[in-house]
Amino acid sequence: MGLLEVKVVAVGIDPRSRAFFVALKDQRDSVLPILIGSFEAEGISSKLLGEDPSRPSAYDTIKNILDATGSKVTRLVVNDLAEDTFFAQVTLNVSGREFSLDCRPSDGIALSLRCEAPLYVAEHVMKRAGGPVKLVAEERSGNPKWREAEAEPGQSKLEELMVKLRLLVEQEDYDQAAVVRDQIMKLQQEDA
Repeated sequence: MGLLEVKVVAVGIDPRSRAFFVALKDQRDSVLPILIGSFEAEGISSKLLGEDPSRPSAYDTIKNILDATGSKVTRLVVNDLAEDTFFAQVTLNVSGREFSLDCRPSDGIALSLRCEAPLYVAEHVMKRAGGPVKLVAEERSGNPKWREAEAEPGQSKLEELMVKLRLLVEQEDYDQAAVVRDQIMKLQQEDA
C-alpha cells in the first residue's frame, strides 16, 4: 500500500451542507476532505491555531498519558474508505515495540498534531476521494484573490465565523484569524 504524506490545510464548515470538515493536502496538491464532528473540528483547529486551553482536552490528556509512559505516536494513516466512511490507524511506539490501533481519522489527526507525528493517506483512498486543489479566484490586476465567505440563509453566527476563520488561515492572514478565533471562543463560552 503506497502512502502519501499530507498536511492539514483547512478545518471549517462547508457553507452548503453546514458540516464540519478537515482537508488534507499531499505534495502533489491533491486534497482529501473528510467530514468530522464539531468536537473534533475544535480539537484540530485549536492545535493549528496554537491555542493553549485553560483545561486539557481529551486529546491533550491522551498525549500527556503517552508522554508520562514514554510512549510515542509515530504516524497516522487514513487507510481506507467504505460506504462514505473513512478509516484510519494510529501507530504507537511503546517501549521500542510498534503497533497500530484503529481510530477515527478526526481523532487520529487531532492526536497526531499534538504529538507532532506525520500524517499519511493511502494512495487508493486519495485516488478515490481526493482531488486537485481548486482555487476560487477572481482576476484583479492579474492577481488571484480568495473569494470572501458569503453568509448562507439560516447559517448561525458561529458557522459564519468558522468559515471566515478557515478562509483567513488559508490566506495566511493570521492577525485577522486571531481576531475571528477570539470571537468564536467568546461565542462558545456564552453557549456553555
